Amino acid sequence: MVLAFLEAEISSPRFSKWLLQILQTNGLTPDELIHKANLEDPQQNAIRREILQRLRGFGADSYLFSGFPSEVQWQLVEIQKSDHARLKFANEANWVRLTAGSRMVTDLAERVTRGEAPDDPAEHVRAVQKALVDGLSLPPIVLVLGDDSELILVEGHCRATAYVGLKWVAGIRALLGSSPLMRRWLFF
Repeated sequence: MVLAFLEAEISSPRFSKWLLQILQTNGLTPDELIHKANLEDPQQNAIRREILQRLRGFGADSYLFSGFPSEVQWQLVEIQKSDHARLKFANEANWVRLTAGSRMVTDLAERVTRGEAPDDPAEHVRAVQKALVDGLSLPPIVLVLGDDSELILVEGHCRATAYVGLKWVAGIRALLGSSPLMRRWLFF
């Protein structure tokens, strides 16, 4: 999950600058730590965890990961078109506002399609849609299992909106986490 998160951050025009700065400060390159990651190397894994902790609070019970359980079962899955209606944004004020309280990815995707969504995030969603149509492979989105089989986004809000807006029929690669303690997560 940590690597998937950093893969997404490094390729994001909005978030890559902070990650690149941390890598450069520590004499690291995106290639060695992210693009050509060795998941069998404990030192690399520790560095990736430390970076995600500094950027997003992972393992420190802060920022995005406030209340996030330390023990989570992760599995690589493919989200099918029939699952699009189960996708929810994290319970964060901006995403709640953008969906008029529903937190449903389908609601924002429809607003973007109709031209009713604010430029941020609509411009980012449209850029991702162009990349998808052009055949680019994107990092997996990161989700957790919510109540009633909801799929709550941890990372990849704009990518998920882009896929849903395109009514993407191919599977969407995702890392899905589950824990009996997930309800403690601040953004659940």
